Amino acid sequence: MRKALITFADKSTLEIQEGQLLMPIVKQEIDNEVSAGQAKPREMYWHHNNGLIPDILGLLYSCDFFYVLDSQDKAYGASSVVSVENR
Repeated sequence: MRKALITFADKSTLEIQEGQLLMPIVKQEIDNEVSAGQAKPREMYWHHNNGLIPDILGLLYSCDFFYVLDSQDKAYGASSVVSVENR
């Protein structure tokens, strides 16, 4: 299975696999109230030349937080990512 490693500012890591679903968490404003909402889940695809990096970066650009769909106990801050590395 093809993988990528996401490293965060606190030096913690998250390993992502090809085909895994990540859920973007986006800011929603309804009637002047702010809440968190879920965008469409994104499946991570392996790109021939760049591995999982393009899909992971696309997700990070689209949201402030995200979580791994099969493990919803922890949300990750997109702005705290310092590197994405194919494995």
